[in-house]
Amino acid sequence: MGKLVPTFRCRTPACLSTSPLGRGFPWSLLVGNRKPGVVVTQGDRAAGAELRRLRTAAGLSLTQLAMHTHFSKGYLSKIETGSKRLGAELARTCDGLLKTGGTLTRLISPQSTAQPNTSSNSEYPTEMSLVRGEAPSPEVNRREALLLLAISPLLGGGRRDPAEPDVTLDYFTGLLDHDRKYGQRAAAPEVLRSVGTHLKLLRERTGAMRAVPRELILLDARYSEFAGWMAQEAGADKEAREWTAAAASTAASAGDHDMADYALVRQALVELYAGRARQTVALARQAQRRAQTPPRILALAAQREAQGHALLGDYDSCRRALERAEQSFAEDATRPLPGPVIGTQSVTNPVGMVTGWCLTDLGKHTEAAEILDRELGKVAPDALRTRVRFGVRLALAHARAGELDHACELTEQLLDGADLLASATVAADLGNLRQALHRRTSHQRGLRLATDISHVIHAAPH
Repeated sequence: MGKLVPTFRCRTPACLSTSPLGRGFPWSLLVGNRKPGVVVTQGDRAAGAELRRLRTAAGLSLTQLAMHTHFSKGYLSKIETGSKRLGAELARTCDGLLKTGGTLTRLISPQSTAQPNTSSNSEYPTEMSLVRGEAPSPEVNRREALLLLAISPLLGGGRRDPAEPDVTLDYFTGLLDHDRKYGQRAAAPEVLRSVGTHLKLLRERTGAMRAVPRELILLDARYSEFAGWMAQEAGADKEAREWTAAAASTAASAGDHDMADYALVRQALVELYAGRARQTVALARQAQRRAQTPPRILALAAQREAQGHALLGDYDSCRRALERAEQSFAEDATRPLPGPVIGTQSVTNPVGMVTGWCLTDLGKHTEAAEILDRELGKVAPDALRTRVRFGVRLALAHARAGELDHACELTEQLLDGADLLASATVAADLGNLRQALHRRTSHQRGLRLATDISHVIHAAPH
């Protein structure tokens, strides 16, 4: 009879490495370094049980659900039995597939929803301090210096020209248009510096006037509103809120309360990217409360509300909000707001594009991909930020629909642009795309691309 070998019940790397037979062997490479797991709550177990009930009521087997959702059968089984947590993406996908009206999304535990980004990048308060006159002007690059030299004589050079307010309005309106176009093709921090420089110069000009025309005060508010968007793009949500609040306050000082309504729409976007769907809906609805609110702002608010409903898995409410947005855009075409355009200038059919966006969150990935592909074809080639933002969302729709080769092809075309733009909001969707690609471990092209996406996300502001 051979010599008996002792049996060890322990299976952890620490235990195995100290056992008589395992001492010195790198067991962690074999067993894996187990990280502390996410605690599964009673709410998570209830969501898993509800998923099982809804699945069986729909006559679907676990295998069929796995095929439709592109999650493994084993993973779905663990969710249904309460040993794994139901995540937000899968909850919305199952809500759409099983036509639950958002039941599963409402059931998932709070941990499944991202928290708002309250981080502050010290670079952005400097921009606000610059405009307030509390800090010296940052170094102006050669392009900006040449631009300022070119327009200074046209602005009067300090002379009390009676036509000066009109000249100032024309040129600074042109500069804002320039900054918005620049924002389509440059990194958000660089654009924000440009906006801050131009706004400081505008305030220096208006500060020398005996009386500041209302139009120049409102233009000041538009600069602040755009700076808020660029601050969010640069990953500075706190500063984005500050810029947006400043825009609303400045406009109100000139008797214009429309910007305050649009500020709510902008704040709702910050909440949307933080994953706070209910707050998104509440802010967007608040922006629609006044009967005097211009149709364009009502349309943008209704779109934002629709995006919040989509995150909640509420298809019907999302669709109704999109219908209101379409009606308001049609009304805006007959009586547009004066001054620079509020909201996107590069999307010809905003409701169509946002519909595709929402359908991705609602789990209707194939339909979303068809709509986004059609609408992206209408976007001008030089609107890089818009093309990358919605292009990544299109790739995400294809990846979640199981069309991984197409998703990879699209993503490969977008990554250089995403890296150039340094957009925190695009990075958020890239994170979702990386997760979708990484989940399919047999697709080598997707796994390699997931690594490339990680590099772009790491370089983006947070």
